[in-house]
Amino acid sequence: NDILGYTSLKKGPVYINNLPGTANEVDSIYSLRKGTSHSPDTLLKGADVTDENFCRLAAGDYPMVHISTHGDFVGRQNVTDLRSATADRSLSQSGLIMAGAGRNLNDNSFNPVKPDGLLTAKEIAGMDFSKVGLMVLSACQTGQGYITADGVYGIQRALKLSGVDAIIVSLWSVDDEAATDFMIRFYNELEKEDANAPDIHKAFNRARRDMMSNGKMDVKRFDAASLTTKTKTKRVNKPRYTNAFILIDAL
Repeated sequence: NDILGYTSLKKGPVYINNLPGTANEVDSIYSLRKGTSHSPDTLLKGADVTDENFCRLAAGDYPMVHISTHGDFVGRQNVTDLRSATADRSLSQSGLIMAGAGRNLNDNSFNPVKPDGLLTAKEIAGMDFSKVGLMVLSACQTGQGYITADGVYGIQRALKLSGVDAIIVSLWSVDDEAATDFMIRFYNELEKEDANAPDIHKAFNRARRDMMSNGKMDVKRFDAASLTTKTKTKRVNKPRYTNAFILIDAL
């Protein structure tokens, strides 16, 4: 376990809020791909999404990996010095929240040597994802990190070190509902591509253009006047929604 990553977040009580859109997102993507020419997908949800299970699956032969959860970068953006991968603190200051993280971060008796539910970039950098053609991180701040003359460090650097061909990461804290909307659009567009040689760039750009043109979705909102939940239309065609994710060729 990355003890530095654990201590970077454990600076007081930690509250990790629920992301209801993530379940809808992965269920929709799983259903879309099920029954096609793809190899059977492995779906982990809720309490099963531990860093231990993720590390176990990382050893498998998966051409695509999709993670929908919380992401975090606790470092500073104005650092411009070059550092080796082993000395790069931002690898420990960037991470993904997995099952059990909140419980362990708030447990003063927890031993940080054990897996803690926080999958840091440093841990990812030590994995072998050379068979992964696309890694999608549907989470906040996954594209952030120390800005250096050698590029942006953090999670995206870790994925490059792990051998991933291409990555989709976020530039800022993303809206849960809008992120779900974009990801579903992206995978719908990806299914239109040649299964043997899908053009992820074309699918990504079509999804973004479609969201710019038709970016609206039905959402459930509590209505104080009637004390009931009503369906309302949410517009997600603004740049903060449509430009939140970027596609990077990692190699």
